[in-house]
Amino acid sequence: MHDALQRGSELGARRWPVSHRPLRSSITVALAGGLALLGCGLTAPAAGASSGVLKIAAIAPLSGATATLGKIMEGPCAGAVTVVNKAGGVLGHKLVCYPVNDLGDPADAVANVSRALATTSNIVGAIGLTSATAATEVPILNSAKVTMVSQNGLSEFTSHFYPYFWRMTPPDFDGGAALGLVAVHQGFKKVAVLIQNSTANTGTRPGIVNALKQHHVKIASNLVIPGDASSYDSVINGIRGAKPDGLIISADVQTTVTLLSEYKSLNSGQVPPVIVPTGILGSSLDSAVKKLMGVKYMTHDLTLVGTYVDTSSPAFKQYEAAVKHTSIGATEASAILATQAIGTIYDGIIVMSLAMDAAHSTTPAVYNKYMAEVTKSRKGAVVVHTYAQGVKALKQRRSIQYVGVTGPVAFDKFHNSSGEYASFTLTAKDNVVTGKIIGPATISAITKG
Repeated sequence: MHDALQRGSELGARRWPVSHRPLRSSITVALAGGLALLGCGLTAPAAGASSGVLKIAAIAPLSGATATLGKIMEGPCAGAVTVVNKAGGVLGHKLVCYPVNDLGDPADAVANVSRALATTSNIVGAIGLTSATAATEVPILNSAKVTMVSQNGLSEFTSHFYPYFWRMTPPDFDGGAALGLVAVHQGFKKVAVLIQNSTANTGTRPGIVNALKQHHVKIASNLVIPGDASSYDSVINGIRGAKPDGLIISADVQTTVTLLSEYKSLNSGQVPPVIVPTGILGSSLDSAVKKLMGVKYMTHDLTLVGTYVDTSSPAFKQYEAAVKHTSIGATEASAILATQAIGTIYDGIIVMSLAMDAAHSTTPAVYNKYMAEVTKSRKGAVVVHTYAQGVKALKQRRSIQYVGVTGPVAFDKFHNSSGEYASFTLTAKDNVVTGKIIGPATISAITKG
């Protein structure tokens, strides 16, 4: 989730992509006076707090170079525990978000997560565990039998089973598959693929390649390039010779804009249509593409691909209200609401809470298997969109299916649920319009292929 949490606008459609508008800048402003440890809900309980308080470990970088990732967990985590507590808590127990600072470093994560588990009572679940640290954190929590909902995008967790690991954040492979499938949908016959050499971007490469190959689209070039270089002349000249009819670029804004600008300069002003992840959608991309490539290119030849949530759903409306009432404030909340990976923190806590209610136990070893039970679509299950609705139905001894902020949850045998993707285009006024919607089954076909 490392990349997804740094991305963050108002979309013209009723659904919006995972990431858009400059989330990094708004959160940096919030951090300028120093990082207040996630003040609303993500503060450690005072000494002597009631033993009835249940702690959700929020494992994230709360200080250091990537502290913004920890900061923006405040809204969804605090919002979720507030919603649960207002509905009476879990089996009469109040929830709190308990901060565990992993500093965004795998080695520090081992020490700090282990220490938290050894010295803190009543940790009944965990959220966070981002891409930079999940590989070391997941085994520790799994061994301790702590149910976790991770926001990482690492593909290794798509086929390695950890009983206490659950994920509603799409792995990077799926994001790449969606990029490739949109190229197929747009009718490209020969595509040049350019991937920035970073964890977030190289993870998309296998999915892109698999999607193009399965649909018999020729790959004119498949290059991993350094990010933010001053020039990519040699790269562009090599690609031009292959004469692709489309480009797929998975890189940051600066690298993407430089590639497009130099392609235009070296190719007599002509640049093939380009497909990019929604993660770089923001004012800096919009203005740069408009200025360098022109409005026509921006509105007709630039396509963005990412996941999205239904902003008209009952779950989203409660989520929105809860997040906006946290200490982070309405301005930053707007950016958070635009990031699906963050929404899985909220959904994760609601699902854990409902699983405890369904199991009549707050012990992870007991309630863990109910994570799938309260989200599974099946005959006779009552569809619920809020914690209060779920508790009411469970008290009536009804089976439930929680459909949350990020839509229906369908955990596979490795406890992954990836959601849907869509393509998006920009208007001349920078509004975003939804295009092709790609369902989980279509993505799964690429994954299994």
